[in-house]
Amino acid sequence: MTRFEVNRYLIFFIGGAVETIVYILSIPIMNHCGRKKPLFVACIAGGLFCIISGLVNDHTEGLGKFTAGFALIGRCAFALVFGIVFVYTSELYPTVIRNIGMGFACFWARVGGVLAPQINQWARNVIGLDAIIVFGVLSFVAGILVLLLSETHNAKLADSIEEVENNKEMMQQEVTLTNLKAVGEAGGAGEPCLKSDEASQIA
Repeated sequence: MTRFEVNRYLIFFIGGAVETIVYILSIPIMNHCGRKKPLFVACIAGGLFCIISGLVNDHTEGLGKFTAGFALIGRCAFALVFGIVFVYTSELYPTVIRNIGMGFACFWARVGGVLAPQINQWARNVIGLDAIIVFGVLSFVAGILVLLLSETHNAKLADSIEEVENNKEMMQQEVTLTNLKAVGEAGGAGEPCLKSDEASQIA
């Protein structure tokens, strides 16, 4: 965020202070809202604000404070993501591979940190976009993919891979039953309308 038309020391101080507050708030947020929904909202919000910040910065002049503000909000959203993702990731893996899974996830997180400067140069020189737009799009995609995961709040953690597979099958069955119930209710609600139409035609 140092490239915006604001004091770089001030913006870093504000960003660090806000991140600290967000990290503290992430605990009650996870306790009351779970893991999946806050992570989804944070990824989508952070991605959108970063995209807006990049677009405004690329196509306008003299709006450094506004673009820095958008970027700061996106940074707060990513701080919430960072506060949730470690807890959520550890709960998604079964006990037998939890340490390996966390190590694997942290490894790819560090790879992302190594690639970030290269993506910054690539985005600007190859595709002509601000890197913050690229990161925003990636965050938006990550938020959509979060919907494929299961909620772990107040749920018994799986001890084996077989338990994870069984839980997945049970979730699919619940979704199927919910869809069938919704279709049945819609069909039941539509029957009186059909009968009334048939009666009007006969009359």
